[in-house]
Amino acid sequence: MRQDLGGRPLAALDRVRRFLREVNRDLPNRLPELVQAPELPDWISPSALLDYFRVVNYDFDAAAAASLVLFAHHCRELGLIPAVPALRYAL
Repeated sequence: MRQDLGGRPLAALDRVRRFLREVNRDLPNRLPELVQAPELPDWISPSALLDYFRVVNYDFDAAAAASLVLFAHHCRELGLIPAVPALRYAL
């Protein structure tokens, strides 16, 4: 990052973060409209897609990470995987 930007990249990232938070907050209200879009695949009905979107969660927080590690421990105990893999995060 260039030295002479004076904090502007952080301010821009904060604006993006706030925008995405607002979109995420409003998404449940827009789902019924979005699942009626004509570009959707024909192998899933709008009602099934709406059900899916209402239960899926893409917020990968500390509790989700702990659940994933616990699941990996159980898989290792069952002999399904040789070891518990480390979680790696990429941007």
